[in-house]
Amino acid sequence: MKSIHMDSILSHKHDEFIATQKPELTSLVKCETANVPYIFKKYHYPVSSWPVLVNKEMANEIRQLSMRIPKLIAQIPELYFDNDIQKIADFYLEGNTTIAEFTMMCQEKQMVASARLDVSYSDDGFKVLEANMGSSIGGWQVQSFEEEIRSYHGPLHNSTTKEKYFSSNTQVHYVEFITNEILRSVSDIDKEINLFLSLIEGDNMLPEDTVNFFQDLIDQVHKDRDFKINVYTSDIEDLYLDGKNLCFNSIRIHGILDMNEKDIPPIVFRAFLLGTTYFPDNLITNLHADKRNLALLRFLAEEGKFSEEDNKLLKRSMPWTVEFTSKIVNYKGENRAVTDLIKHKDNFVIKPFKGLKGIDVSAGKFLTQDEWEAVVAKTLDSGKFILQEFCDSKHYLAPNRNNEWTPHKLIWGMFGFNGMYGGVWVRLSEVVTDVGVINSATGAIEAIVYEIA
Repeated sequence: MKSIHMDSILSHKHDEFIATQKPELTSLVKCETANVPYIFKKYHYPVSSWPVLVNKEMANEIRQLSMRIPKLIAQIPELYFDNDIQKIADFYLEGNTTIAEFTMMCQEKQMVASARLDVSYSDDGFKVLEANMGSSIGGWQVQSFEEEIRSYHGPLHNSTTKEKYFSSNTQVHYVEFITNEILRSVSDIDKEINLFLSLIEGDNMLPEDTVNFFQDLIDQVHKDRDFKINVYTSDIEDLYLDGKNLCFNSIRIHGILDMNEKDIPPIVFRAFLLGTTYFPDNLITNLHADKRNLALLRFLAEEGKFSEEDNKLLKRSMPWTVEFTSKIVNYKGENRAVTDLIKHKDNFVIKPFKGLKGIDVSAGKFLTQDEWEAVVAKTLDSGKFILQEFCDSKHYLAPNRNNEWTPHKLIWGMFGFNGMYGGVWVRLSEVVTDVGVINSATGAIEAIVYEIA
């Protein structure tokens, strides 16, 4: 095969992988095989049979972003607001100082929830489009297809291969992170740790299956440790407080992961603040997940508020972002009216402060002028949206659903767990069907990432 001109998701190993391709290999993983855990036999998002390969330099950049950005976000209340309750309440919480007081009590515990950065790789390198926080963020599921994907490709499992291929296991890192945080923050732990999952029941993932999956995973990760972690689930309202301890069926609960959409009972926050229960999805998560933080990070970096290394990292990776209001802003060194900037719709994206799955995200490049003006009329000065520079992904050759290698755009999902690198996955969207929002919920194909060691 002749050398390709466009970058491939297989990096400089494209020809090698294509040459060893099995004739029967299709573009998507067959979830029903023995290598895929039971819980994902009916996984509702398509997963690519082909990996995304990254070299050592790119892998190091991914690690740096994953580990540093969540830590820097956690410094915003102090560095930008000087921990002023009223300022924090006015900016994040519609002026509610009571909630702000409790939120800053959570902040003082110096606990950073699990984070997933959604990142585009443009001609100017990696650009962080948003930071998602909390136990409910997705993407970790793709790691369960690693064994199946590895079996498809000779270079991934052939012992005579000169170069090794390594996929960082997000699920293992997450278990290690949760365990370390429980041991660090909860008092009076002996030989057993009891973890409660607050789950939402989906069509393809029953709560009992999820509990069994997490229990098996935890048992495997901690098979050589001298303590046992037990996993439980039920309705969150079944928890109760016994003295200072949060309990379920007479069992003390040491940690809670919130993967549900229900309101959390006050007793959970009480146990968390008392230090008897680990609860990463506390009030501070809402502050850390606000998409306006990207603008604040860039501002703080330009003011030199972080270390020299972190300032450089932020200035090159944070896209230009402002709250979407009728005001004068500094754009590329010039003072410009936001209402003037948005006349150039192809340069910008409008997205909500808080949101998931690409809902209410509008990329001007993919809208007609009338559609763009309708979005602007609805969102400008609403106090709920940001205006962000459009950071288009480079095009990479990847197989589409018909097994044809065509140009695709990529969004990188980079996990960071309180300063620990948590792995990375990718969502692929074919250029010919691009609508500006690359998300699993809107049809993107998920892919696993391997580092070329």
